[in-house]
Amino acid sequence: MIARILNFCVLVIGLVCLLSFGLSKINAQDASVYDWYIKSFDSTINVVSDQNVEITEKITADFLIPKHGIYRTIPYRYEDNRGQGRSIFLKFISITDENGLPYKYAENYSSGTLTCRIGDENLTLTGEKIYIIKYRLSNVLNYYDNFAELYFNVNGNGWDVPIKKISATAVLPKDQTPEEFKSYLGVYGEKNTSRVKIESGRPYKISAEDLEPKESLTIVSRWNEGLTPKPGARQKIYWFLSANGIYLLPALIFLLLLVLFLKYGHDPRGRGTIAPAFEPPKGLGVLEIGTIADEKVSDRDLTATIIDFAVRGFIKIREIAKKGVFGKKDFELKKIKNFSGNSDDEYIFDQLFLKNDNFKLSAAGKEGKLAKVKTETEKRIYAGMVKKKFFSRSPKMIKGIYFGIGLLSIFSVFILPAFLERFFTITASAVALILSAIMFFIFGQYMPQRTREGVLLKEQVEGFKLYLKTAERYRMKFYEKSSIFEKYLPYAIALGIADIWAKKFEGIYKKPPEWYQGEYTTFSVLYFSQSLTSDFSASVNSAFATSAAASGGSGFSGGGGFSGGGFGGGGGGSW
Repeated sequence: MIARILNFCVLVIGLVCLLSFGLSKINAQDASVYDWYIKSFDSTINVVSDQNVEITEKITADFLIPKHGIYRTIPYRYEDNRGQGRSIFLKFISITDENGLPYKYAENYSSGTLTCRIGDENLTLTGEKIYIIKYRLSNVLNYYDNFAELYFNVNGNGWDVPIKKISATAVLPKDQTPEEFKSYLGVYGEKNTSRVKIESGRPYKISAEDLEPKESLTIVSRWNEGLTPKPGARQKIYWFLSANGIYLLPALIFLLLLVLFLKYGHDPRGRGTIAPAFEPPKGLGVLEIGTIADEKVSDRDLTATIIDFAVRGFIKIREIAKKGVFGKKDFELKKIKNFSGNSDDEYIFDQLFLKNDNFKLSAAGKEGKLAKVKTETEKRIYAGMVKKKFFSRSPKMIKGIYFGIGLLSIFSVFILPAFLERFFTITASAVALILSAIMFFIFGQYMPQRTREGVLLKEQVEGFKLYLKTAERYRMKFYEKSSIFEKYLPYAIALGIADIWAKKFEGIYKKPPEWYQGEYTTFSVLYFSQSLTSDFSASVNSAFATSAAASGGSGFSGGGGFSGGGFGGGGGGSW
């Protein structure tokens, strides 16, 4: 009994599968299950001697219910596996019925595809209707060695209805026959050749029957390039720029920025020579000298300023040993006396000791109490530089403008390529915008313009820096009693040469400064300098943080051709 039931179940399942498979094949081949179908699709592909290809498509559509007409989609832009675009120049010559009477049609370009809607929205049709579509294509021939090749998708894989019969006739110049010819039939990627029938050899004509929806016929024809000579360099450049002209954008941006730099960013001439200066420019603080050197108020400048407070006797610094293997050193700043000096340094000093006369840098970072100090200091310093006529405009403002435009270019990568896709590939547009952004980022760093006074001042700063870097060791002994090492250490830190300055005192400067209490048994001036520019500098940066801490190829080679490959293609439908 159980065996009979199992046998019956197997029989039912088998019948269901067979019926389903049969119906799917019937549906694919039986046009009556669609509200329209293509009775025949005949294409004549005429390769003319001027490298254009003229296509004549005769489409016989059978509308089983009222329709306005058909639409034909044809790709006009392609992208290879490197993202390089190639535009196909497509122009409709005529769209008529079998008697030569023109149809109304409208063209729409979108996403690299031209959609031609044929018919009258005020008129519906039933039964068989013939559409003869003539159009011209340029830039569709490929060249390999001494051969020219046409790799062409005749009808496209975009038809959602069956095509009962399709044919393709390839006509070469001077009525020549191709030296090689291949054809493929099927859905995209298939390489089926068995269903294609050769009908004649001069001109070369092939045909096939009973194409299911999404199936297409693709041909690959090759002949001696003498029939259709290679396009010249000017023509190639025109074609390339038509698809990839967006690549000119970074070049144009570069030229524009270069002109702006020469006019607004290029510093005037100074003395032209850098002579050693044995002391820093008078009347300027460490912050200002650091800003003159690199056009920015850096974290290094803030570190140097605090060290300068200590050197001048306003504060003392105590080093606190790190706790545990992964711990960090901490530092305590202690106010010794009230500050007297320039207003910018006084502002920083007052903000440091606004509530307490001593505090740990780690605590200041967690509380975020110094979060706005760096921003306000930058404003004060840059305003002072402009007021003293060292810069024509605030360096931060100028850099910010160019950085902002570059950032906008980066953001536009996610928006503009979609709008430009009718003309250029998304990859080309994105690359061009990113390169343009890089141009703005780079040029922005050089756009702040010094005045003549600013240039002369920078030359003095460079001269002082040269002295700090090249002072002879024996001369240091002469200056040892005047504490020259401590006096100029803040400037060396601001100018980024603290270790070079310290090395000149190795073995000479043997005692730690009075203003610094550290954890060491044997004092090394180089180690001391490195500690200031690494551990202490990191703690200062953290304390002044801006917020508080918180938790296309060939159809013959490269794997060969396939159905749906090459130019042409697209598809269509009814409406």
